[in-house]
Amino acid sequence: MALVSEIIKDAFREANLIPINQSPTLDEQSEALRLLNRFVRSIFGNEAGDKLQSFAVGTDNVVTNTPNYVPLNARLMVNIDTATSVNLHPDPEDGARVAVVDVSGSFDTNSFTLVGNGRNVDAATTAVLNTASIKKEWFYRADLGSWMAITNLGVNDAFPFPLEFEDLFVIGLATRLNPRNGVAIDEQAMMNFRRQRNLFRARYAQSNQMESEEGLLRMSGSRMNRVFKENN
Repeated sequence: MALVSEIIKDAFREANLIPINQSPTLDEQSEALRLLNRFVRSIFGNEAGDKLQSFAVGTDNVVTNTPNYVPLNARLMVNIDTATSVNLHPDPEDGARVAVVDVSGSFDTNSFTLVGNGRNVDAATTAVLNTASIKKEWFYRADLGSWMAITNLGVNDAFPFPLEFEDLFVIGLATRLNPRNGVAIDEQAMMNFRRQRNLFRARYAQSNQMESEEGLLRMSGSRMNRVFKENN
């Protein structure tokens, strides 16, 4: 697993912007890091995973109860007045996402816990959120059996995607850096970029679409679930 600094250095090397035995300057590295973070963020819900669907969780001014487990690709809009735990999906797909929003701003007094349900969350079996008004998102890596936090990367961080897809981000970053340095990307590199992007999409495409009926069935005890049963 490469460091973010290595991804950046390889992006500069892709068009020979720096010699093989040198690294970009601090200013160049800082600019590249901003571009890389934008690129990584843009792939979620597009190349990796589906768009998130929102679900209400809690008992504070909402009409639904906590789900038995969190649907795939869900954004949990949380309003709680007591400490609450939810189980993550028992069989997540590679690239699936989950997000949590502390709508009522109460996590500092009422913690919200994500239970890995057989997987890890940020390298632990549970993730306890206790910061008021926090907004946080994770994506699932099947090869690690872990939900990985989606955050802005630092140059000394480990790159969050598998080794076989690092060239996608190296070349993608190079396509942003090259015009700023008056250099055109090589067609051979672009052929590799397109191949990597297709493989990446194939890996992280979601087959378990969260249809409305499936979502309703998983929201045990909710008003919406009762309506669904009455109409069927």
